[in-house]
This record gives sequence, structure tokens and C-alpha cells, in this order.
Amino acid sequence: MKSGEQEILVREILVPIGQNAAKIPEKMITGLLSVEGHSYNQNLMIIGIAGNGWIEGVQPVEMADKSQAERFANEIIDSVSGKVECPMKWVTDQWGATSGYNTKKSQFWNVIRKVTYKLGIADEYEDDWPSCLVWSNLYKISPDEGGNPSKTLRDVQQYGCNSILKSELVRYRPRHLLFLTGLGLIEQFQPALELNEKRISMKYVEAVARINLDTDYVTKVVIAAHPRGKKQSEWVNEVTESFLAYM
Repeated sequence: MKSGEQEILVREILVPIGQNAAKIPEKMITGLLSVEGHSYNQNLMIIGIAGNGWIEGVQPVEMADKSQAERFANEIIDSVSGKVECPMKWVTDQWGATSGYNTKKSQFWNVIRKVTYKLGIADEYEDDWPSCLVWSNLYKISPDEGGNPSKTLRDVQQYGCNSILKSELVRYRPRHLLFLTGLGLIEQFQPALELNEKRISMKYVEAVARINLDTDYVTKVVIAAHPRGKKQSEWVNEVTESFLAYM
């Protein structure tokens, strides 16, 4: 399903990163494409800024070699394939983990869990609640050591990330699309989204919009600030109310 995205990832993201490696401050980079839960039924797609430490990193300069870029792209795709068990199960597998990434301590995953429940998509107390989601990020390549990509790394991959985001929306056709990114970064993705957003004066929700994927299908969009450091109950209430009240 991701064959077209693999080509974009190699040609428009990884190879340009390799060609511009001298300008990129990150020592090692990692990659992540969209992750589709096995129970996804077009109800909710969530989009963050970038994945962190998803697979073993590589040196940016290696990506100038197309064969190395293709190898790394294949590793990224294999990591989200979910051929046997649901690839979103990692969220609950790591819930309360004593080593590695503890999703229970993640404000990102805590608010998503609550929003999923409040929209009636899944029971937050069931282990398979993340399986109802598609999770993606604006930027497909990020620093291996964690954190969001630098402006240089964002700029180099911007064109390709727009192309992949547009492909994702056509493929997943979500009824609800939630950006946990803030509005500022979204402006760089207008070529893919073609949003005519309505800016609203709420504490955490910055805009709402609609995307017409075709004449008969509308996606409701909420753009909220990243939940890090925010009051979770207020953030969740604003997001769910925005989906229900502004559309």
C-alpha cells in the first residue's frame, strides 16, 4: 500500500537529505511513515510533528547513495507494516513500561486516548483502543536522538512530506483529522491540505477546517497546540467540542 510513498520517500526526501548533509546539524536521522491500526474504520487520524527514535538511525550523508536510501526506506516501511499483530499495539504494550518509552507518561498519547473515547471511537480501558487510529507525522525524518527536526532538515524534506501527506489523506479518508502540531507548521503544508481554516479563540485549539477529498466526502479538521505542558482535561475538552460544535 505504501509503494508510492516509498518512491516519494527515496526521491523527494532521503536523497535530497543526503545531498544536503553538510547543511544538516543532526548527527543521525531516523524515519517513520504512517501507522494504521488493524481496526481503523476512517473515524480518526492523528498527526504529530515527527517520530522519535523509531528505528535505528543512519548518517544523513549515506542517503546520497540511492541504493542506501532505498534500503533505509524499506526498513521504515517494514517497521510499520503490522503483518501479524496490529502495529498500533505498541502504544498499549509500552503503557507503564519500566524501560524504554513509557507511553503512559506521554501527554501526547494520554490526550489521544481521551479524545478517542470522547468521540465514541474506542473504549479507553480496552487494550486495543489504539487499533482504531491512524497515526502519522508532518515530517517523516527526524533526529535519531529525539526531538523535532531542525529548520534545515524540515526545509529539505518539505516538498516530499507534502506529497506523502496528500497521499495519506486520499488513502485513509478520515472523517476526523486531528493535528497536534499548532497552526504555524500547518502553513507549510497548504499544498497538500488546501485548508480554508477558521481561526478560533480557544486556549489550545487554534483552528478548525474542512477538507473535501471529493464532492461527496468531507473530513473535519481540528488544529491544536501540542499537548506538552498543557492541562490535559482542558485540551481534550476543547478538541472534542471543536469536532462536534464547529462543523
